[in-house]
Amino acid sequence: MTPEQIAAMRDLLLRWQTGEIGGLTLYDEAEYMWDEGYPWPDYDRDDPRAIPIEVLSMLEALISQRIFRKDVPALLAFLDTPLGKERAAWDAMDHYWDAIDWDSRLHNMDQEYVRLAED
Repeated sequence: MTPEQIAAMRDLLLRWQTGEIGGLTLYDEAEYMWDEGYPWPDYDRDDPRAIPIEVLSMLEALISQRIFRKDVPALLAFLDTPLGKERAAWDAMDHYWDAIDWDSRLHNMDQEYVRLAED
């Protein structure tokens, strides 16, 4: 994944977080980015190249994964993992997802994935 693709993904996350775009727009853009580079290489969790691909994978499956706007800070922290800290970042991300009450998210899905009029 190129630095430009990573920057575009970061920008999309920030725009969603601030409400500039809706979740469906983020999903559409991530799906386009995913298809553009498919098939993506499968890197080990110790390889820094695996992290942006994983974030894109999550965004491309945004709705089925029940990822919400409030998850953006965790996704950005993961995306911005310093070199040499990859394993700890994966552990932190796994812990983050394990701590979520997934059933409660089912009740809020409609409001999370609206398409804004500006989209």
